[in-house]
Amino acid sequence: MRFWGGVSVETLISGTMEEVRCQVRHAFELAKRGIPFILGPSHSIAYSVQYDNFMATL
Repeated sequence: MRFWGGVSVETLISGTMEEVRCQVRHAFELAKRGIPFILGPSHSIAYSVQYDNFMATL
C-alpha cells in the first residue's frame, strides 16, 4: 500500500512557498520512517495552483 499526498491542494493554491516546503519536508520525514508514499497533491495539478508553489514542491 502506498499513500498519495504530502502536499495539500489548498496550500499550493493559497499558501506560501515556505508552507509548501514544510509539507514536502514532513512527507520525506515519513518516508525515512519507512512509510511509502507518492509525493503530490493528487493525480493532477489544479488550475489555480500558484506556479511558485508548484516549483517549490519540485
